[in-house]
Amino acid sequence: QCWSEPLSLPTYGGDPAHGREVLARLAKGGVRVTRVRTSLACAKALNEDLALGHNKLDVDLRLFEHLLIDAHRAAGKVLAICGKIGGIKSYGTRFTQLSQVKVQEEEARSSVYQTTQGEVRFEVSADDHHLPVGIASMVGKYVREIGMRRIIQFYRELDDRLPDASGYHDSVTTRFIDDSASLRKRLHIVQDCFRRQK
Repeated sequence: QCWSEPLSLPTYGGDPAHGREVLARLAKGGVRVTRVRTSLACAKALNEDLALGHNKLDVDLRLFEHLLIDAHRAAGKVLAICGKIGGIKSYGTRFTQLSQVKVQEEEARSSVYQTTQGEVRFEVSADDHHLPVGIASMVGKYVREIGMRRIIQFYRELDDRLPDASGYHDSVTTRFIDDSASLRKRLHIVQDCFRRQK
């Protein structure tokens, strides 16, 4: 259900020429996008972690660590600026993959750490204050929409009466869940692969 539907990029009416113009304008303003990486966890992975006593924040931080380590391998020491997750003040003890983590600051508005990979900052409203964080937030939302579109298209190819759902908690998504139940049963789709428990 997650990967069988091919999806060409750009999607949602995107235009590569316009994208290149936007990147050129960003570069003139001092922001040069050299690489983009994403990391995601499917419903099954989230449910497996939940069964082990981990919550979504733990999974999000692990995915972030993967990305930070990848950036460090590609570019050396990095400065990673992130939005605060779930109002958490202390992240240092939650890291599982970053090495030599030293707390610089743990306050309500900002938490800062030094690691072997570089400096990591969690800031309130980071996407409002740092253009690269805002861009990363948009990339994350875009990737989420692409992932949902692939899943929805997989089911709609088999039953075009199913609604074009967003995957958020809304009436259309609820209808999609209900109306696809018999199809998922026929396809032997495991419930934990289809829907996150929490």
